Amino acid sequence: MVDWAPNSEFPFHRTQSLDYGVVISGQLEAVMDGEDVAVLTTGDSIVQRGTMHLWRNSTDQWARTVFVLVGTSPVTVGGQTLEPNM
Repeated sequence: MVDWAPNSEFPFHRTQSLDYGVVISGQLEAVMDGEDVAVLTTGDSIVQRGTMHLWRNSTDQWARTVFVLVGTSPVTVGGQTLEPNM
């Protein structure tokens, strides 16, 4: 469970996992690979793997999410392994 303060963000990172997230309350933005933005609200879910991504609460209200991360093999693109970046 993660509680997001108003106007907060967790910076860009990559994990070696399959990430499943659900917004329990409030609103959260998922920014993938620096450009694609998904606005998630209460009840929305997201699944991602291997992207550089950040999470942002750009509202003036608290948000709550729950995430399940399942370990995976490294992501390989064009023969290059994408390393975790935290």
